[in-house]
Amino acid sequence: RSLVENGVRVAILDIRQEQLDKRVDELSALGQVIGIRCDVLDITSLEEARAKLLSEWGQIDILVNAAGGNLPGATLREDQTVFDMKVEDFNRVTDLNMNGTVYPCLVFGKAMAESGEGVSSISLQWQSIQLSHVCRVTRLPRAE
Repeated sequence: RSLVENGVRVAILDIRQEQLDKRVDELSALGQVIGIRCDVLDITSLEEARAKLLSEWGQIDILVNAAGGNLPGATLREDQTVFDMKVEDFNRVTDLNMNGTVYPCLVFGKAMAESGEGVSSISLQWQSIQLSHVCRVTRLPRAE
C-alpha cells in the first residue's frame, strides 16, 4: 500500500485469482497496480510473470517477497510434541516459505541485474529467520 501511495507502479502476484483481483481493486484507486496470476513455487510461472511485467513496464526495480503461510499440521499446540507434527504439512510450509522466497529472488533479481540499473532492494524474511546469507541484497553490480 505504501509503495502505491508513494507513486511506485506495483505488480501483485498471487496464485489465487480471487485474492489477486480483490487486492488489485483495493489498491488501484491509489495508483498504478496490475495483477498477475503466478505460482512462486513454479519457475516457469515466475518467468512468465517476469516477461509480462517487462512487456508492460519495461523494467523491474524492487522485489518484495510476501508469499508465505502455514498449515495446522505443521504447527504444534501446547499439548502436542514434535512427534505429532505432520511431516508432509511441514514440508509444504517449508517449501512455500523458503523456495517461495528464493525462486522469485532468482527470477526477478536476474532481470534487475541485467537491466544495467542494478538491484535497488530485495528484502527477504522467512518466518523470523533472516535469509541474509541467501539473497538479501541492497545493491547488485550491473550485469556485464
